Amino acid sequence: MKPTRWVRIGVALGAIASLQGFGSPIVWAQDKGPQSETILLSVEGVLEDGDNTIPMDGSLYDDHTFDGNAGTQVTITLESDEFDPYLLVFTPTGELLDQNDDVSEGDLTAQLVLTLPSSGTYTVLANAFDATGRGQYTLTVSQDTAEEITVQSDTSVNFGDYIGLTFTGAPPGQSSSLPGNPTHLGGWIIVPEENMSPNDLNFGVNNVLAQETLVFLFSEVIGYEDDGRAIWKVLDVTRVPAENLALNESHRGDYFPTSGCLLNGTADPEVFAIVRTEDQEFFSDIQQAWRANRQTLSLESLPVEGIRCANPGWGV
Repeated sequence: MKPTRWVRIGVALGAIASLQGFGSPIVWAQDKGPQSETILLSVEGVLEDGDNTIPMDGSLYDDHTFDGNAGTQVTITLESDEFDPYLLVFTPTGELLDQNDDVSEGDLTAQLVLTLPSSGTYTVLANAFDATGRGQYTLTVSQDTAEEITVQSDTSVNFGDYIGLTFTGAPPGQSSSLPGNPTHLGGWIIVPEENMSPNDLNFGVNNVLAQETLVFLFSEVIGYEDDGRAIWKVLDVTRVPAENLALNESHRGDYFPTSGCLLNGTADPEVFAIVRTEDQEFFSDIQQAWRANRQTLSLESLPVEGIRCANPGWGV
């Protein structure tokens, strides 16, 4: 996988930006029955001299738009037999939502599977990976039209307001001091890779339950209480409906959050996911996945392709 490039579109291409959506409903597609899709955008285009260029590397791009609704899951695919395609998607407000170079190792197709955070007109850049890229391409945006379950959280607590707040670690089952007094469910420390600084152990993902919503809190240890409990500062937040999740005595679903994941066969301590319970060494039925990025201090949605997560109970 090549290095990732972060850009932003607006009046000019420039500053780094990202977006997390909080007040809109989350939509989960049922895995029962046949699925179909609606094509939101289909383009046959050409990157050629005279097209727009990204200043940082001189690569060419065409921009295209499609209209989407909050909570809708879309698949965006950019293919070419003539150059290495690179895909970038921007929100209706011009913020970078996500980007992709190769969908998997050995496959140069660029593809993203996204849940749209807001309603409006999205911009897609059909881009080449470097300044040499030219040729024909196909860009497709499709919407999954399987039967959907929409869960609207009680908006009396805006989970985005958790960002920047601090809380003290507590055993699972105890209430947190965060707004709405969510229930602690546990979490995990992001264990550093070999040769990384021990200070990286200060990052973790805490899980809390609030208003039938599972909230992931990407947090950093900023100190300790006299009794040794860690004091966490919330860096970023994302959430999913608690329905169908296995979390506690009152939530006994088929899916649960876990870390210990591999991305394209390599252990990646920043990756975590919602997985289906399976009696095998690695969970492979991945429903959603994220990266707790210690460089950008943000949670990033990931495509589920190429992700597997270790089953800690396997062989016990």
